[in-house]
Amino acid sequence: MDNLNSLNIKPDILIHSNNLRNNNSQKRKLKEIATEILKTINDELHKVYLDGGKELNTQIPITFDVSGVRNKDCQRIIWSTVINELEKQKYRVTLEPTNKCCKLEIKWFSKEDEREIEKQISIIKSHMKKPT
Repeated sequence: MDNLNSLNIKPDILIHSNNLRNNNSQKRKLKEIATEILKTINDELHKVYLDGGKELNTQIPITFDVSGVRNKDCQRIIWSTVINELEKQKYRVTLEPTNKCCKLEIKWFSKEDEREIEKQISIIKSHMKKPT
């Protein structure tokens, strides 16, 4: 029996892998979660900026509830999406996941900006009158 198709198995007997890989309800839920995280981060960024800060230290969730998606996969998809969106807006992002939380450091000053600030501080310090 060389020709397996001679058994005439219906092609729709198995779900196509694309239906499993591209589940729209899962993608929609992951997008909703990432969007909510980004909205929260945006609000926090605005507040820190108005308070005169130069960076935001915050936390993002480590546990997600998306039917049919392992938490580890949710973390990978959501965290990478959040980082990517922040980097597209030219933020510098550092992620520090632990078993209890996922810390996120977001800076809007570039490394060059920080060097310039240090240089300015150094100039001022070198010209300050010493107390007598």
